[in-house]
Amino acid sequence: DEARRRGLVLSDELRDYVLHHFSRDLGSLMKLLERADAFALSRKRALTVPLLRQMLADEAAAGDVE
Repeated sequence: DEARRRGLVLSDELRDYVLHHFSRDLGSLMKLLERADAFALSRKRALTVPLLRQMLADEAAAGDVE
């Protein structure tokens, strides 16, 4: 899958969170994965639910939410 190709380890908690809070269409999920991957890399942290929430809060504050 795309996450593995990028070298991302997605915990069950993160997968469940994404599937329950975001659109399940492939295009939207791929865009979310790209943004989350870049955000995690920029902070040199593993992708977790709290980090994903921080990314979303930062995007909302900047007005970058799709």
